Amino acid sequence: MREILATLDRRKRLVIPLVRNLYQHRDLLWALTVKDTQIKYKQSLLGIAWAVFQPLSMMLVFSLVFTHLLPVKLETDIPYPIFLYSALVPWTYFSTGLSFAIPSLVSNLELVTKTAFPRETLPIAAILAAAVDFAIAWCVLLVLLVFYGAPFTPWLLLAPVLALIQTIFMVGFGLLAAALNVFYRDVKYTIVLGLFLWMFVTPVIFSMEHVPEALRPWMFLNPMAGLIDSFRRISALGQAPDPVALGTAVVIALLSCAIGQRVFKKHEKRFGDII
Repeated sequence: MREILATLDRRKRLVIPLVRNLYQHRDLLWALTVKDTQIKYKQSLLGIAWAVFQPLSMMLVFSLVFTHLLPVKLETDIPYPIFLYSALVPWTYFSTGLSFAIPSLVSNLELVTKTAFPRETLPIAAILAAAVDFAIAWCVLLVLLVFYGAPFTPWLLLAPVLALIQTIFMVGFGLLAAALNVFYRDVKYTIVLGLFLWMFVTPVIFSMEHVPEALRPWMFLNPMAGLIDSFRRISALGQAPDPVALGTAVVIALLSCAIGQRVFKKHEKRFGDII
């Protein structure tokens, strides 16, 4: 236990400088986030509606497949569309945010090579731009809860906390992968494939009750498993998050953020030369 606390203390000392640096450059971070959001939907027919269209379309397809073709039996009485959408909203945030964050350094060649600024703001701004989509899609989830007559419980108030934990994990993962992508350009393609496979080992289309109890602790080593399960519990099920699942996700998110920030800063000075 002492070793775990000592490790978390060392990681905390690495994460705090990142937070301080982002706060000092908050105007730049805000400007980059707005720019990324505008670019994403520039000359787009649906515009910001894409934030809702992606998880809704996946919900409709998965509902058709796993309700009529390959029926999935749920241990609860909640409608399968709500069961799906409550998981697809955070998962879409995860996959979209990383898909834009990883190539962000290479995509902003002139900024990285000719301007002095904290480079970590580029992948983080891409993640925050995806967070805008998440907020819109989450509001649609609340509408669906009303439509299907699902009960609203105080546990819904934990949604911002869960979103923050997920964002911390995404920042760490995104910083690490963005740095690696500068040196190895095929990293972004590997991540795209990895995200596709990752979804099928995360309780998006199935629930944790489908996982044998002996395997669940190992399942929660995937932090998105604990986060997706928590999002589903507080919204679709109206329950408290599993403390083990959520606690494991918090620890891994902090470790990821610390490791990602450390690797990123270690190689930051070389980015301009290699790009």
